[in-house]
Amino acid sequence: MSKELKIFARQGYIDVDKHRLFDTCYEQAGMFVNGLANVKDGRSGKWGYINTKGEYVLQPQYDNAHCFNKDYHVAPVELEGKWGLIDRNGNWVFEPRFEGLYFDIIYSSAHEKMLRAERNGLLGCVDLGGNWVIQPRWEWMDTSYLYDGLILVQDPETSLYGFIDLTNRIVLEPQLKDEPKYGIGHIVASVPNGDDEKYGVLDMTGHWMIEPRFDDLNVFSARHGIATARKDGLWGVIDREGRWVREPKFDSIGSFDNGFCLAPAEIDSRYGYLNPQGEWVIEPQYHWADDFEDRSGLAVVCTRNRYGCIDNKGRFAIEPKFVQLLWGFEESTGLCHVSGNGKDYYIDRHGNRADYSEPEDMPNPAYYPMIGRFWGIKDGEGNIVVPPTFDQIYGFDERGWASAKMKGKCGVIDESGRWIIEPLYDTSHILPYEEGELSLVSRDGKYGFMDYEGVEVIPCQFDYAKEFEEETGLAPAWVHEKCGLIDRDGHWRVQPINDDIAIDSGIIKVERDGLWGTVDMDGNMVIPCQFDRMSDYNVDLDRWVVEKDFLQGYCDGEGNIVIPIQFDEAQPFHSKTPVAAVRVGALWGMIDDNGNWLCKPQFEYIDNYFDPDDGPIPVAKEDKCGYVDIYGNEVIPFIFKYLYGFDRKGDETAECTLLDGREVIIDRTGNILKYLDNDNT
Repeated sequence: MSKELKIFARQGYIDVDKHRLFDTCYEQAGMFVNGLANVKDGRSGKWGYINTKGEYVLQPQYDNAHCFNKDYHVAPVELEGKWGLIDRNGNWVFEPRFEGLYFDIIYSSAHEKMLRAERNGLLGCVDLGGNWVIQPRWEWMDTSYLYDGLILVQDPETSLYGFIDLTNRIVLEPQLKDEPKYGIGHIVASVPNGDDEKYGVLDMTGHWMIEPRFDDLNVFSARHGIATARKDGLWGVIDREGRWVREPKFDSIGSFDNGFCLAPAEIDSRYGYLNPQGEWVIEPQYHWADDFEDRSGLAVVCTRNRYGCIDNKGRFAIEPKFVQLLWGFEESTGLCHVSGNGKDYYIDRHGNRADYSEPEDMPNPAYYPMIGRFWGIKDGEGNIVVPPTFDQIYGFDERGWASAKMKGKCGVIDESGRWIIEPLYDTSHILPYEEGELSLVSRDGKYGFMDYEGVEVIPCQFDYAKEFEEETGLAPAWVHEKCGLIDRDGHWRVQPINDDIAIDSGIIKVERDGLWGTVDMDGNMVIPCQFDRMSDYNVDLDRWVVEKDFLQGYCDGEGNIVIPIQFDEAQPFHSKTPVAAVRVGALWGMIDDNGNWLCKPQFEYIDNYFDPDDGPIPVAKEDKCGYVDIYGNEVIPFIFKYLYGFDRKGDETAECTLLDGREVIIDRTGNILKYLDNDNT
């Protein structure tokens, strides 16, 4: 392949049938509005406006140009670094004099039409005569969503947010840390609190209805007048006065905005459903739970790696037998889309399979001509070798072959744009990168594998498949919603009798009926399917982390329980120094590879990525952070607010934040090597 060839892209327009309009492609193209579109000419680099026949109505002459406003038929354009406003005939509504001029038009009673404009790097608003209505003093303005006549603004000096009204009056001085959440008749907002923030509730006049005192807060339910709030890491429920309806004790709470007024809540890694008083209506028993839907009256839950739907009494309306998440029931069809490995289909509200084909999106002629992107090839001198006619070209290999897309299908072309492999495939990456490799391809909804020469050596016959795994040389494949492993000849090594399959450290994990075990390379069972989860296999110590009935422990490679399944959470073992962190209740401790306590549970947090061979272990206790050894003995005092493990950057140091907020770098003994704010006092 000639190294001088380059792939390039241009923009053009397509009609309602996706056919290309006009012979001309542009460097950039905008949407048609009332019959005109802004385009950038590829030769001159200037912008102009064309009609729906592709003819220039306003010749390319502007340095930049936006679409016309559909109601007022004006468009912002740039000349020599300044922006002005033109009408459809190219006449100046006002001449260029702003650093920026933005399309969104604001409506107010005092000034019928205003646009955001920029001067000296700051934003304000001008009327259609170019006169300042709101002086430019803001780093950012949100005019796309005017809530009860308020504009959200950001102060350039403090980066805090506040509100102004359409008459330029400051309703709320900038004091909010982040963009607020908008509820009906109220705004949830946060203010700085040291390095953190506190949340409260504002009314629409900018006054605090509830003073900022929560660590997080959601908007109030429109139906029930309650909101979920977080304090000290846990969630509870408050009323409109900010009083606790239910004290914070939950790890998470979902939405009460449904006809049953039930919200999914998590406690100790189990999910159930609460009423607004914070009482369990459906006891916590699921691995995961979603909000209730009004249209179906059901909620999706997960138990033992299977998804189903329950009613408001906690009874299964649809048994948990699906491998993948159930999406919501569609209002128009009453059906639910089930997405699983190997097959997507629909079920009705009773869980029965339903015959249904998604209708093709019907194009709306009002939105066409539509912008399309087309790809071609240039030589080293910039001459067009292959005109931009392809939907995509993905890159040439050393032979001068490239995957390319045309009309939604992919094939392979040579340097002249000739099809070597006809565009029949759904996957964009068709050929493997090197000889001897195989590439996963999809055609007509089925999956197979192609070699370097473009031969479909394993025909597209599987419902789904994944790439070949390096350690085993096998690839997962699905037929009839069951999966197994195939070799490079397409023969089954592990028969397709499993619900799911995964390879961890070269070991094959299989799932059957929601439980996990392992098999050998020939599909013979090694560890019977008995665990809710298996993860983080340590080859050196022969230890799996396993879970059953919401508790975790450890087994060996034959499935023998070597450390009882008794912990609320367990981390994998480290190989050199065989130690693992485990949690009992809310507190963490550390055990050896026989399950003996090295350090009884006493810490609120242990760094998930700690390695005892890289230095002291980062932990938290009583809202302070410090470092300990594997026995829990203090090595570096608890004088930090935040900290990280050592040697993450390969220099045996750690970045930390002191309790007073200063950021420092320390060595393994706790000595401060550097203050990151350069303040050594």
